[in-house]
Amino acid sequence: LGSIPPLARPLINPADPQCAKAYVLHDWCLAEWGSQRQIEAAGVLHQALRALGDAGWRRNLKIAAVIAAIDSW
Repeated sequence: LGSIPPLARPLINPADPQCAKAYVLHDWCLAEWGSQRQIEAAGVLHQALRALGDAGWRRNLKIAAVIAAIDSW
C-alpha cells in the first residue's frame, strides 16, 4: 500500500494494516502537492501515524526514511 523508500524496506512493512491509511494519505499528498512540498507531506504522514497509534520509535524511523529519501527517487 505504501511506497517505502528503498533504504527502509527491510524494516518497514508497506502493507501494515495499522498504518495503511497514513501511507496512502502521504502518497496522495505527494501526488497532489508535488515535490516542492515533500517535507510538509512528511509532516502529514507523522501526524497520521500518531493518530493511528503507531509506536513513537517506529513512526520516527518511517519519517526519517521518508526525509532521507527526498530527491533520491
